[in-house]
Amino acid sequence: MATGMKVRETSWRDAFLWMAGRVLDVMEAAMAWMRRWTSPAEVLGRNLLSNPYWKPIHEEVHAMQLQVVGEIPACLRGGAYLRNGPNAAHQPVASMHLFDGDGMVHAVRFHEDGGAAYANHFVRTERWKVEANAGKALLLKIGDLTGVWGLFVLAINKARHKLQIIPKCERGEDLGTANTSLIWHATRVLALHEGDVPYAIRVLCDGALQTLGALQKAAVEHPLAQDAFMALPHVCTAHPKRDPRNGELLTFGYRIKNKPFLEISLVSKEGKTLRSVPVEIQEPVMMHDCAMTDKYFILLDCPLVFDPKLMVTKGTLPFEMRSRNTRIGLVCREALRNGEEIEIKWMELRPCFIFHTVNAWDTEDGSVVMFVCRFETFNLGGFKGQLPQLFRFDLDPRTGSASQKQCLQNDLGLDFPKVHDGLLGLPTQYAYFVRVGKLFADPGEASSTLVKVDLQCCQVVGEVGFGPGFMVGEGVFVPCSKPTSEDDGHLLSFITDNEGKESFLAVVDAHTMSERPIAKVRIPHRVPMGFHGLYITKEEFDLQKNEGGGSTTRIS
Repeated sequence: MATGMKVRETSWRDAFLWMAGRVLDVMEAAMAWMRRWTSPAEVLGRNLLSNPYWKPIHEEVHAMQLQVVGEIPACLRGGAYLRNGPNAAHQPVASMHLFDGDGMVHAVRFHEDGGAAYANHFVRTERWKVEANAGKALLLKIGDLTGVWGLFVLAINKARHKLQIIPKCERGEDLGTANTSLIWHATRVLALHEGDVPYAIRVLCDGALQTLGALQKAAVEHPLAQDAFMALPHVCTAHPKRDPRNGELLTFGYRIKNKPFLEISLVSKEGKTLRSVPVEIQEPVMMHDCAMTDKYFILLDCPLVFDPKLMVTKGTLPFEMRSRNTRIGLVCREALRNGEEIEIKWMELRPCFIFHTVNAWDTEDGSVVMFVCRFETFNLGGFKGQLPQLFRFDLDPRTGSASQKQCLQNDLGLDFPKVHDGLLGLPTQYAYFVRVGKLFADPGEASSTLVKVDLQCCQVVGEVGFGPGFMVGEGVFVPCSKPTSEDDGHLLSFITDNEGKESFLAVVDAHTMSERPIAKVRIPHRVPMGFHGLYITKEEFDLQKNEGGGSTTRIS
């Protein structure tokens, strides 16, 4: 009798949850219909879904033998190039933002014999699993948070969590997309997104990709008591800095709900979190990147402030550029390493927003030089007309003074910077960028190029494009085996045309910046535009941690 009642209660509960889920779905669809033509972020999202450069793909492919035009350089063989980016697995109910979309990694594995294999793979995040099980988009996205209607979507999302229509996650509601960047640290390739912990992935010998799983999140009460790999008490930026000299990893995570709004961490070269420190900032801001020198960990407190009232008062996303100055904070790395009290030296510059830093280093007189891609103003709801410019910051921690200078006049916007990773935190002469002036233009007008800049004299010294209609991705610099100069190496970049007919990996001579690539590796399907990439050497490839399990792309 008791068993029968229990079965009946379970069936009633299942029926109730099914009905509640359908009601919430109908409410969400109705609100999407009503708000469809009112939001800049939503317009951007619709353009992305139809734009041939950004339009998502849904098939995971594993191709063993790719066509190679030219010859793969010897220094690349045995390694692999990976690039991450947003790729929505399901059609959004309403709006979509550029930063939405599930993480999809595209990888080219270079064989010792000069051949190459390719695979693309959805990172199996908790978010991806929830929506894969539901067979539809279900979780809250940035694009949903626009205007008054966004408040209703928030309420629907809360109801889904409360009713456990969205299954409870051990890490709370930190369900990120792992869609932004990749980093190699302590035998692991990590897929990163600033709203969640990193996800470990692995490239197999045949070029297939595998998600090993999310890293463990440390308990806030006892963050250093756990021996788990890179267990952080906070989410992790998509741009941590790994010191090429001692292997330390400097990272941070920001919060928009509760203080402390910022926390920084130091991770050993073996992957153990050595120290986590809360940092007092006055308001919740979007903090995307950081920098490091031999002496300092550099934080960027830009005035892109989180304020949910904006959804009602201005009908926008809940982030807005304010008029206060930008603050640059220098954290003494030795004090962080030795467990000493942290006193951050803050310096102010006129208001700006910085997505990406280029590099930074200490000078002989004790000051700091930092190059950044700087926005004069920034609207998170849409990117047209907003161009990042290359700037040099000179920071003096002794006096607290700071100055800035634009390096290139009248450029079309440079971003996605890369330098020789072995010189991160040290003086560098060359940096490589994507010219993004027409990155978000209509497909018929869009184009981009790889640009090489001499930072010492602030001049463009090379530019490579692939013709009208071809869009280039971030150029990852890989040095030659025995380099004779800082720029003796190659740039790796995915190239896609505006008709979706051709995608290839270009291997460009970084020294000469010749218009003719050393090699083109043709990809068997369209590779959408993405964000940031990584090259792992043959030695790093062989050291990859095999933790078993996970999900693997092996689809021919």
